[in-house]
Amino acid sequence: MAGRGGNEAVASEGGLENFPADIKRAGEELLHCLTNPMMAVITVRGFNGVGRWSIVEYAIRKSNDSLLFNVQILVELLGENFSLGKAQKEIARQLRMTTSMDGDGDNEESIDTQVAAEIYKSLIRQKFLLVLGDVLTDINFELIGDPRLRKILQNDSKIVIVANVRSEDLLSMDLQSDMAIRLQSLSMDMLRKEAANIAHSPSIGGHFTPNVVLDCFFYMLLFQGSWVKVERLAWYWRAEGFIITEEGEEEDLMMFKKVEALLTQLRVRSLVERKDDCVRVPKSINWNARDLITSRASTHGRFWFEDSLPSEDDMVEDIRRMAVEDITELSPLPRECPKLSTLILVGERDIGFRILDTFLFEKIQGLRVLDLRRLLNESLPKSASCLHNLRFLKLTSYPHLETLLPSFQIFDKLEFLKLSSEFDFSPSIPDDLFKHMNNLRCLHLTKMQITSLPSSISRLRNLRQLSLSKFKYLIRIPDEIFGHLRQLHFLNLQGNDKLESLPSSLSELVNLKKLILGDCLSLKKLPHLQKLSALEELDLRRCSSLEDLRVVTSSSLGDVLPNLRKLDISKIEAIQRLSFKGCQSLELVSLYGLTNLQVLDLSGTKLKTLPQGISDAHLLRHLNMLDMNQILKINFEALSKLEELNFSQCSTWNSSSDDERSGEKEGARIRVSNPELLQYFWLASEVWVSKIFSRFHICISPCQEDKRGKGKSIHLQRRQFVYEDIGSMIQTRNLPHPRSRFDRCLEIRGGHRSPKGMHAIPTHVELITVCDNAFVQRLSDLGRIDKMVELKECWVERCEWMEIFFEGENESSNCLSCLEKIWLSNLARLRSVCEGTYGSRSFALLKHIHLDYCLKIVTMFSSSVFLQSLETLEIKYCSKLEALFGGDTAAESSLQRLHTVCLWELPRLESICHGTYLSALKKLKVRGCGMLKKLPLRASNKAAASTSTGGGRVEVEGEWEWWDHLKWEDERIQHLINFKDPRPFTQRR
Repeated sequence: MAGRGGNEAVASEGGLENFPADIKRAGEELLHCLTNPMMAVITVRGFNGVGRWSIVEYAIRKSNDSLLFNVQILVELLGENFSLGKAQKEIARQLRMTTSMDGDGDNEESIDTQVAAEIYKSLIRQKFLLVLGDVLTDINFELIGDPRLRKILQNDSKIVIVANVRSEDLLSMDLQSDMAIRLQSLSMDMLRKEAANIAHSPSIGGHFTPNVVLDCFFYMLLFQGSWVKVERLAWYWRAEGFIITEEGEEEDLMMFKKVEALLTQLRVRSLVERKDDCVRVPKSINWNARDLITSRASTHGRFWFEDSLPSEDDMVEDIRRMAVEDITELSPLPRECPKLSTLILVGERDIGFRILDTFLFEKIQGLRVLDLRRLLNESLPKSASCLHNLRFLKLTSYPHLETLLPSFQIFDKLEFLKLSSEFDFSPSIPDDLFKHMNNLRCLHLTKMQITSLPSSISRLRNLRQLSLSKFKYLIRIPDEIFGHLRQLHFLNLQGNDKLESLPSSLSELVNLKKLILGDCLSLKKLPHLQKLSALEELDLRRCSSLEDLRVVTSSSLGDVLPNLRKLDISKIEAIQRLSFKGCQSLELVSLYGLTNLQVLDLSGTKLKTLPQGISDAHLLRHLNMLDMNQILKINFEALSKLEELNFSQCSTWNSSSDDERSGEKEGARIRVSNPELLQYFWLASEVWVSKIFSRFHICISPCQEDKRGKGKSIHLQRRQFVYEDIGSMIQTRNLPHPRSRFDRCLEIRGGHRSPKGMHAIPTHVELITVCDNAFVQRLSDLGRIDKMVELKECWVERCEWMEIFFEGENESSNCLSCLEKIWLSNLARLRSVCEGTYGSRSFALLKHIHLDYCLKIVTMFSSSVFLQSLETLEIKYCSKLEALFGGDTAAESSLQRLHTVCLWELPRLESICHGTYLSALKKLKVRGCGMLKKLPLRASNKAAASTSTGGGRVEVEGEWEWWDHLKWEDERIQHLINFKDPRPFTQRR
């Protein structure tokens, strides 16, 4: 299939004959739709999402034989890493297009309009098939050049939407399908096909056979629609032998990676749904799948899901797994169940405790998983000694746990053990309880009313996970407990509210990756963490008695715990300052309840959003977020009480050195390479009146621009075009950057895409600077001109696509009425500064205009304009400029404050202005303007001010050759001018 792009959902083995009959029927129906000229958009749903990819694959593979389409493109839109930018890039790749996105890490989240135009041109000429996988919401089809999707579907092109169970209700009218392909039922053959596709997908890596994939899926039905933790599910699967890993320190980590890969594939095919760290079989297919494995005719082994154990009339010999909930009576098993490997029995709540059949376990000696809840009254039956293959044992909610414990020593093959009492007794655990459990990998002891731990825990040298949580009376942990647990990766001591200290041996757990100490309310001191360099997760929430928090609040945390990914320090109210600077692996931080936090530094972390609970930090005043290139979303509303904010997605931007406001640090300094981050801010209008945004500097710039040497300084530097030699001989004054004069600044450096997330910003800025940009064609591309009511200065340089600075559309609209300065430089395509019509108050306060190196501009203002406040005008190196104003200026008072004019190297300039004289002119500098023959001066306006000393005269600098060829309406004007040629050793010919 052309354009699979590595899509695993359509990966398959074998020929078309291997497809199940129901998939073939649906595939033929889809193929008929693809050949029907009356149908353009087809939705494939399968059975509540299951089998949809197999249907698409069958139809496409068969359509390839008849060459229905010139090109086939497949893009999946499902997944936490999905973005429109990535989808667009994938479409361009499958079309074999070379674009600016290739090898470019710049902002994969947004759409590139130029690439969209190229995609549109490519598709509109071809008969194409576009397969959109797992559409969850409306898609902005600007990514392929036109939001009106059906307009692109010419030449009998088709779009197939491979929808999951929820998609159709969320689609726009343009995506509503002409035909929906569904399956009426779930079949075992369909599940086998899905399992085979999963087993052969690249991400699985051959770790699961098709039969094992089916085993894993059906096993989840035992939890009867309830959510189950992924970590717990992995241990169930391991105990059943579904997962095989090699012995070693990373054994359990490899197990979890394989489980995650399998669950991802199951989720893509709608066989599993996920919520955080829990999964379950969707209710829409749960009962249908159960019917396939509870029947006596099941070809994949039988499951038992009734509300009681089997009776004499039931065939139990072929039952492989049994889950019975809400048991009220425990009847004995009638016969042996030699194939039974999992038994889950849950007593009904508030019924009381039952005694298991004395001979129960003799009939199920092959059992590998035993999960009993609210069932046992005293002890396990003696027949439990027959369970030699038991790998997983879970016993919860028992009042007399102490009577059960001695019988555990027979389970020497156990890998997972969880014990929970939940009753207010104080059983003593035998000290040698775990003496023979050498294979134990995971031990959970919770809600037990003991005061001390058995020393035999220290002998569990293969232990990977240890949870000792919610012990009501545990005050201390013996130092020898952790001494030999060198392979321990997970340690949970949560909820031990009497625990005051931790053993020093905890610091020797060099392979520890997750440490949970939350709700240890009496804990006063943390162990030394220097040796725990492998630690990835640390939970200290509600450890309010800790006396020394410097190790987790100072900037040295990144050095001590370089691999730390998650940190929770919620509800520790004593914390006032936090620095995670240098924690380059940190991805998630929880700060709930830190009501006294004042200073926070997140610089250099991998956080994708603001820390959880940051809105609770009501006293937070200073926040640093520099070099945060992973950030995807910012809720600026939560930061409205800040006094100082420094945010940057790039490591090269030093906000402190950029700020030139006399050492003042209050305000927000924000730099983003992805402007769509800002959309979360602009949705909250009240943020603009908050203290932090009374002063801000926002910079939008791709980070790689700095790596190429661009954008390091916003000082607008002249590029030497055709006037390189001349420019090198002429000294120009270096105008200081104006940011130090303004409180609200927007800066755009580089970039190839329209920054759609920032359109509301210009409404509130005083200064806009744009340079090295490849998308801005006019100022309105940044936002609505009529809303830029506070804009005072605008600097634009090296924007290759800018054609017009401002384009008026309405005579009654007064735009840019507060603008005081325009600086335009090196704009290769600029044809005019201002065009169109606009109100008389537009540019009312404009005082300064600078224009240089704009080689295509012919007229600055193409229509009449009223510039009553203009004071200085500087134009240089614009080789095609013929006139400053296209028509007469708007009124007699226009340009009456213009006192300084500089015109350099404008070889085609013929006039400065028509119909108006420059009565306030004091200085005029002219170089290389050979066609300029008249000056807009009038003798009557100057005669009264003229004196013998030259007071009130106009100072004019220029070449003698030009001066001698000037034409004068009144010869008296020459006597009002002080002329000089500034070139050294130059004399009049």
